[in-house]
Amino acid sequence: MPNKRGGKISPNSLDNLKLGRRKGHGRTQDYEQPKKKHGISVTDDGWKGLESLATQAEVSVSEFLERVGRGLLCVIDAEQLELIEDRLDLEEAEHRLADPAEVPVPYEQVRQELGLT
Repeated sequence: MPNKRGGKISPNSLDNLKLGRRKGHGRTQDYEQPKKKHGISVTDDGWKGLESLATQAEVSVSEFLERVGRGLLCVIDAEQLELIEDRLDLEEAEHRLADPAEVPVPYEQVRQELGLT
């Protein structure tokens, strides 16, 4: 079946828009409403990034955006991730200092692990 631009529409793509079971995939949608087509405009690099993230999550771009929009999947920027990692490192250090049985890590080893030498 041709689409508006003259390309073909996969029957599987149309099936994804229906509520319930997807033919041949054995998966069901967990939403109480059918998906509808919506248009978005992104750069080629932005689209490639979305495809990459969706692939990592093992879902389609459509399902990736659905999950983000529903709050089922969280996307954070690199700066926020770094702050979270720093906080986890601090909590681990505080835990080690609170337990006298823990062997302290030599200062030079810490500098080397952090790439400061």
